[in-house]
Amino acid sequence: MAGRWPSADKALDWLSRVVAGCARTLVPAGCILAWQSLFWIGEIPAWTKVGYVGLTLLSAARPADGLLAVAGLAILGGPLAGLTGAIPNRGPESIVLAFLTGWLARVIWRRERNVERPEGLSTLTMAFGALVVASLLVTEVVRQRSWGPPLGYGAFLFHELVRHYLDVVRPSLSAFYESGLLLEGGLLLMAAVALSRRAPDLPMRLLRMLVVSTAAAAVLSCVRLAMGMLRNVDPMSLVWRTFTELRLTFHVSDVNAAGSHFAMVIVALVGMVLSARRLSWVWSLAWLPLLPAVWLTGSRAAVLAILLVPVFGIFHRRWRRAFVFPVAAACVVLLFWLWSTRAVPNEIDRINPATGVSHRLLFLQMSWRIWQEAPVFGVGIGQYQPTSERFMPPDLRALYLTENAHNNFAQIGVELGPIGLMLFLGILATAFRRMWLALRSPREGDTVVVLGTALGLAAFLLTCLTGHPLLVAPVSVAFWLTTGAGVAIAEVLRGSDADRAGARNGAAEKARYLGEALSIFVLLLAVSVPIRAALGLRHVDLSGVRYGFESAERDRETGEPFRLAGPRATVFVPGAARVVTLAVAAERDAPGVELALWVDGRLANRVMVRDATWRDVSLLMPTAKPSPRFRRLDIGVFPLGTPSRPEGGPVGEPSLSVRVRSVSFYPP
Repeated sequence: MAGRWPSADKALDWLSRVVAGCARTLVPAGCILAWQSLFWIGEIPAWTKVGYVGLTLLSAARPADGLLAVAGLAILGGPLAGLTGAIPNRGPESIVLAFLTGWLARVIWRRERNVERPEGLSTLTMAFGALVVASLLVTEVVRQRSWGPPLGYGAFLFHELVRHYLDVVRPSLSAFYESGLLLEGGLLLMAAVALSRRAPDLPMRLLRMLVVSTAAAAVLSCVRLAMGMLRNVDPMSLVWRTFTELRLTFHVSDVNAAGSHFAMVIVALVGMVLSARRLSWVWSLAWLPLLPAVWLTGSRAAVLAILLVPVFGIFHRRWRRAFVFPVAAACVVLLFWLWSTRAVPNEIDRINPATGVSHRLLFLQMSWRIWQEAPVFGVGIGQYQPTSERFMPPDLRALYLTENAHNNFAQIGVELGPIGLMLFLGILATAFRRMWLALRSPREGDTVVVLGTALGLAAFLLTCLTGHPLLVAPVSVAFWLTTGAGVAIAEVLRGSDADRAGARNGAAEKARYLGEALSIFVLLLAVSVPIRAALGLRHVDLSGVRYGFESAERDRETGEPFRLAGPRATVFVPGAARVVTLAVAAERDAPGVELALWVDGRLANRVMVRDATWRDVSLLMPTAKPSPRFRRLDIGVFPLGTPSRPEGGPVGEPSLSVRVRSVSFYPP
């Protein structure tokens, strides 16, 4: 009926369309923005950039092959970057971005809806991604207040992203790096599941490629050890050290993350070997480099996961038959480990499990204290490490200045809040539930693969309780691709009969509700961003923040230090200050200027500064209720005789500035 408000169904449908349209626009745009930054790096050879474009085109034309290339190349991205002249610590992510850019371009060009099919796993993944983006926005808004004016900071940030995202690690993009790992991981998960619906053989090919690339990484670790032995004057002493104190890996710098990676593949490989109809002995050879490689990492959590998690495989008949040898080998490893722990002096932390456990408990206590700082929305993506400096316990401060949580779940919970942790756990629970349901399939060989994959992922997540492997790009890629492959195999096993049954039971209606729930969640996140930013700004220390000031100089006649400020400048003063005094003077050999002073955006005074003689300009601060922690004092520099300007903020003239020697306030 004319003149009435739209119905709730129409409003939700409109909201769903808006959210879907924004996602189809912003996600590819973000990937392209980061992807093209590689071409601005002059140190990378032209032929490497051509190969980068080739991978993107391959992913657009044959996305399944592009995903296999990611599984094979991204894990070895660091070593390959050294060979190709790329940036080693940015090599893995550049490979992932090349695939995502090509694949998403294909999705948009062909208008493929298979990727966006509303279901439990994809809905949770998209909700988690939206939460990460919202947290990133809040983090950057808060950081902007401490850095400079909004427009200037926005231009600086855009330049950093366009020119330097895939360059050497830059502190200004620290939050973007961690956000990128989580967002790219979610997209890889969705890509593996979506592409497997059209290519049922893709999941097994993906698992095989992951095993091959991980085994290659393990071989490189063993080769690194062998090269060290050849250079050592006493090779046998180095061999002994590998069993007691030496820790090394090759494809990543974090030895604990490498241990998590190797543990996942070692356990998952059991299912692949048991299900192989031919050449199973070939896949068994992968254990030869993987087992010593995981020991070389010195990761106690990885060794413990390899010993404990496969026990759950005895519930599967075929797994149980092949379980005798792994159990015997595990007992031998465990006994040797315990013996070496007691027999060798505790020279380093590797051979002192009690110290490692004590440190992890201290990290948990620190995480709890940081979480109490922002218990609802979290401290912000990428903000755990800089925040940890204020909460570091004394025993840890002797070892670290700042550090991550050494617990991936705590890291996500502290940075993204309880909602972020629940969404992350929801993604994992949904993936494991699908794999568990697929174990009822009569196709025994394939169920062994699913069980092995699930147990490998469980081993990885067990190590996440004592480390943060998802902060390391190659390891994160391996985890998300393995998860996607396990879910995809489970979908193939459940088959089309389950899909038809789901359709009869109202799957379309359920999908509509999931889409509407996701849209409402995204809308609430968008509304929460300014509120969370305002709350975050309350805790920002602005006592030393200055906008529009040049570097310190000295007067050529008196030697007094000063800074040039203008044509627009900003100073933050404590909210308790009643009088603010600026020591100012005009530039030498320059005409006088007029200063306009704004307090919290309202014009408070206009002052003439006619010559280079220093003078104190005092400003009585107007009363503010309630009293804020900091108040903003804006300075505009104009030519003498400028007509009166309306309130609303400083609009100075270009190339004009004033010398500022000091800014003091009373009470201090």
